[in-house]
Amino acid sequence: GPGQQTTVGNDLLSITFDSKGGRPEKVQLKTFKAYTGGPLMLQDAPYNNLTLQFMTSDHRMVNTADLNFQLVKNEQLPDSSTQVVYRLYAGAQDRYLQYSYTLHPGKYMIDFGIQAVGRHDGIRPTDGNIFLLWHSQANQQERDSSLEQRYTQIYYGVNNEQLDYFTLERTPNKEVGQPVQWLSVKQQFFNQA
Repeated sequence: GPGQQTTVGNDLLSITFDSKGGRPEKVQLKTFKAYTGGPLMLQDAPYNNLTLQFMTSDHRMVNTADLNFQLVKNEQLPDSSTQVVYRLYAGAQDRYLQYSYTLHPGKYMIDFGIQAVGRHDGIRPTDGNIFLLWHSQANQQERDSSLEQRYTQIYYGVNNEQLDYFTLERTPNKEVGQPVQWLSVKQQFFNQA
């Protein structure tokens, strides 16, 4: 079924999470306006998605974006940060996949942690691979979309030290022949990583 939304924020960001997939659904920059004068949304499209994908021990493909997580924590921490925690239970209360998000005051960055807790018979991959899939639609933020497209780039890191990038205008699709440690979508003025 449909997920439930939870919105948190600080002085710079407002983030709406969806329990379906346990992921950020909308991200608004509070101190900026879009070229139309409305709110500046870094993320606000149905295409945006974050999922773990793996094969279970009984050979079923699991996409966490399709599953409803349970919100288990939405609270302010002693340092005034806000923490949101979602769990996807695997048949018992002591076996789950947990996503933790921490939004600090005065910062644009969000801490994100993934943790598997308990025996993992149901969520253990049979081939040893868990894939993190991130679909992100870079919304138009500036009046001149052709200039913005020219400056939209994908940056990524491999081997813990190599940095590379490509421009979407010239290279709309790229296959990287080795594991990627991090990924960032950089528009003309804004960045999602």
